[in-house]
Amino acid sequence: MSITKSFYLILFFIFCFSSTIFSQVDNNSSNSSLIKNYLPNFTASKKETAQKTSKTIQIDSIIVTGNNIISNDTILAYSSLKMGLNIPANKIKKAEKSIQRKGEFSSVSIQYNSTNNQVTITVIENPIILDIIFDGASIYSEQDLLSLIQSKVNNPANMSLIRGDIKAIEDKYKEDGYIEAKIYSINRPKQKSGSLIFKIAEGIIDDIVITGNSKTLDYVILRELDIRPGDVINKTVLEKNIRQIYNLNYFNNIIPDLRLTEEPHHFDLIINLDEKETSGAFTFGGGFQPNRGFNIFSDLYWDNLMGKGQLIMLKGNFGLGAANYDNRNNTYQFKYSDPWAFGKRRSFTFRIWSSAGNFQSFNLLNQQYSFKNSHRRGIDTEFGVPHTYDFRTSHKFKYESVAILDDNIHYYLYTYMFNASYDKRDQKLNPTTGYYSKLSIEQGFKFRPKAIDLTRIDTVFQRFFSLFKKQVLFFQAKAGFIRSPDITNESIFVDEYYYVGGSHTVRGYPDDEPFGYGNKQLLGTVEYRYIFTPTFTAYLFSDVGYASKIKNKNGSFSSRRFTDLSSYKVTKGIGVVFVLNPVGPIRLHYGITEDNLWRNGKVQLNLGYSF
Repeated sequence: MSITKSFYLILFFIFCFSSTIFSQVDNNSSNSSLIKNYLPNFTASKKETAQKTSKTIQIDSIIVTGNNIISNDTILAYSSLKMGLNIPANKIKKAEKSIQRKGEFSSVSIQYNSTNNQVTITVIENPIILDIIFDGASIYSEQDLLSLIQSKVNNPANMSLIRGDIKAIEDKYKEDGYIEAKIYSINRPKQKSGSLIFKIAEGIIDDIVITGNSKTLDYVILRELDIRPGDVINKTVLEKNIRQIYNLNYFNNIIPDLRLTEEPHHFDLIINLDEKETSGAFTFGGGFQPNRGFNIFSDLYWDNLMGKGQLIMLKGNFGLGAANYDNRNNTYQFKYSDPWAFGKRRSFTFRIWSSAGNFQSFNLLNQQYSFKNSHRRGIDTEFGVPHTYDFRTSHKFKYESVAILDDNIHYYLYTYMFNASYDKRDQKLNPTTGYYSKLSIEQGFKFRPKAIDLTRIDTVFQRFFSLFKKQVLFFQAKAGFIRSPDITNESIFVDEYYYVGGSHTVRGYPDDEPFGYGNKQLLGTVEYRYIFTPTFTAYLFSDVGYASKIKNKNGSFSSRRFTDLSSYKVTKGIGVVFVLNPVGPIRLHYGITEDNLWRNGKVQLNLGYSF
C-alpha cells in the first residue's frame, strides 16, 4: 500500500471518530462530554468538600449529663462550646476530643439535635480517688510528696495529671541526689472509687564490697563511710564518702560501682581501690658541713600502722661536731596518733621529745644564730573532737622544760591549746578547690615561779581556685600574736618568738638569717600550681612577711608597726614538691629577695614529714 493511501485512511478514521463524539454531545441533555463520563469529576468533589466544611450549625442550648464531681461550667470550658453561636459542624468532634484529652473521663460523647439546635454532652467520669498512697517511699514524708503532685483526693483520677505527678516526684529525687529512684508502677482506682498508688523504688544498698586493698583493713575503710546496707543510694553522700576515703592518703584512686542484685531495684555498692605501694617511710643518712661537722639522722614514718589507720613517727638526729665548732648534740622525737581512738573520728595524739647538746639559737647580742648548750624535754597529748566531718576542735595539753645553759636561762611551759579547724578542700592531698581555716589559742599557766605566763593566738586561712585542668591558684594568710607580762624579756622569750624569713615563712631568705622576729607576725603567700601527677607538683610563688622587729641595713633590729608597709618583705621564685618513697615529701624551691637578682637567689630544700 502506498504512502498516499495510508494517509487517506488515517484521515477517514479520524473523521468518523470525531463525528461520533460530536453527535453524542448533541444528544446528551446534560451537555457533558464523553471524557467527563469516564473520568472523575474533581471539580464536583472539591465543591462538595467545601460545602461540608462551610456548613454551620446553630447552638440554642447545651445539656451536660453523667458528671458527678466535675461541674458543668468546667466541662463547658473544656469544650469551648457556647449557646447562641453559629459554629462549623466539625467543631463538635473537636470539642469531644478536647474534653477527652483532659484525662478526667473514661468516655465522652457529644450529640447535636438539628430539630431544636440542642447540644448534649454525655460524660463518664474516671473513678474517684479516695486515697493517695506512696508505696516504698522512705526519704520523704507523705505530706512532702502530696505537696509535689496535682492529683487530689475526692477528685476523679486524671491520667494527664498523674503523668505530671510521676515526673514531679522523680525530679525531686534526682534533684536531691537519689540517682536510682524511680516510680516503676501505678495502681489507679478500678471501680467507681479507690486508691491511687504510686509504687516507688528508691534504690536500696544491700551490701558494700571493698576490693583492691591488700594492706589496709576493711574496717578502716568502712568506718569512713556514712552509707550503710539498707540505705538509699544518694550521689551527694556517695561523693562525700569517697572523698573521706581518699583523704586517708592510702590510695591512688577510688572507683565506686553499683551492681544490681537479684531483688529488683536493689544494689551492691562496690568500692574498687588502687592502694599505694607504701603508707610510710624510713630514711637513714648523714652529711658533713665544715662549720657544723658530721650529722647523722634516722626517720621512721608509718601512717597506716598494721593497716589499722594509726600513725607512728620516730625521729633521731645526732651531731658529731667538728674540729673548730662544738656541734655535738642528739635529738629524739616520738609521735603516735589514732584518728578513731575514742569512737567516730575522736582522735588521740601523743608526742614526746628530748634534745641535749649544742644547737643553733638566735643570739640577741649579735643578731645572729650561734651554737648554745641547751636542753629541751617535753610531752603533749591532744584529743580531737569532730562536730562534723569538716569542722573539728581539739584540746592539747603540753609540758616542756627548756634550759639554755650558756645563758643561764631555765623556764617551764605548762600550756593548754584550743584548736578549731574548718576544712572544705576537695581533698587534703593536692587540693584544687575549697578552703581551709584554723584558729589556735594557747594559754600558759604559772604553776611554778619559772613557768611562763603567756597567751599565743595563731590563725591560718587557705583558699584554692581551680583555673584549668591540673592548674590551681593558691592563697594563704597567717597571723600570730603572743601576749605575756614578760614579753619584753628577750632572754626568756628568745626561743618563743616568731622568726620571719626562711624556707618555712618567707622563702628566699636563709633559715639562719631571719629579717624579722618578735611577738607578732603576718605572712602571705600566692602560688600558681601545676599538678603533673598526685605526687608531683610545680609552682610559681610569691611570699610576703612582717614581724614586730625588722632588721635594718646596719644589721640591728628595730620595732615596727604592722601598718608600716615598708616593714614587709616580698620574695618570689619557683619550686617543686614531690613524694619519693621511702623518703616522703620533698620540697625544693628557688627564691629571690626584693634586693637580689635571679642569679643571686637561694635554693632551699625541705624533706620528710613534720613532727
